[in-house]
Amino acid sequence: MTETLVDEIARILRCTPKTLAVRVVKMGLGITCSRCGGTGKYSYNAMDGSRCYGCGGLGSTMPRKLQKLKMDAEKAVESGELDAYLAQLRKRRDLKDAKQRVLDAWHSVFEEFPYDWRRSYGKDADPVAAFRGDQSAICSQTWDEFSKLIDEFTYPTRGKDPVDPDAVARALERALDVIAGVRATLEQHEKDMAS
Repeated sequence: MTETLVDEIARILRCTPKTLAVRVVKMGLGITCSRCGGTGKYSYNAMDGSRCYGCGGLGSTMPRKLQKLKMDAEKAVESGELDAYLAQLRKRRDLKDAKQRVLDAWHSVFEEFPYDWRRSYGKDADPVAAFRGDQSAICSQTWDEFSKLIDEFTYPTRGKDPVDPDAVARALERALDVIAGVRATLEQHEKDMAS
């Protein structure tokens, strides 16, 4: 069986022929969509909103001149663009479960050190419960900040600059450090209360 030009380009860009069009467009090797002019939007309909059917909302399409695309793909491989693109994809994949990792860390702390809000307030407030409430507030604030960033990363807004995966990785580490610090503070507080 002979290899078609599409198969050859897909092999060069390390993808399948089925995903070649997306890889070409995402790497900037595509051509501007003639239907929407590169905006990714066309006429509104109730089913898909204003997404262009010509490019699927990406703003670019696969070029028709495959020989030129093959040369561009080879140049992209030689210049390291493909490796940089694949590294970005790996970072995005690795950060896919970041939100769940932070939630799991937060929940594990407060399973071990439960917080009862009813005992935290009022004239008979328990200082231990109030202290745990303060620590829970720190985790909650950290979660809010991290959650906004990860949502922007996971669901980018068209027209805005995408969130850098390195910034998300740093925010993930910072959030996990804050939660680890809260755990250590609660453990120390438990020891102090016991003695």
